[in-house]
Amino acid sequence: ESAALDALLGEVLQSHYRFAESVAPLERALAQEPDNEEPLPVLAQSLAHLGRETEARAALEEHARRSPFPYPWRR
Repeated sequence: ESAALDALLGEVLQSHYRFAESVAPLERALAQEPDNEEPLPVLAQSLAHLGRETEARAALEEHARRSPFPYPWRR
């Protein structure tokens, strides 16, 4: 298994509006590489589309803490 592959799968599923299916691979990517914050905003977007606002906000806040780069969704 590969964190990069899971992250990519999550992004592709999200881009095809398959938000519910994108969550598991994105969470796997984060579990496999906990120091990599890149899947967090993608996960947050999928969670928001699913109406899981509290989890989406938590993912964005975690990304804000861990990433030195601003993400437009956070503003």
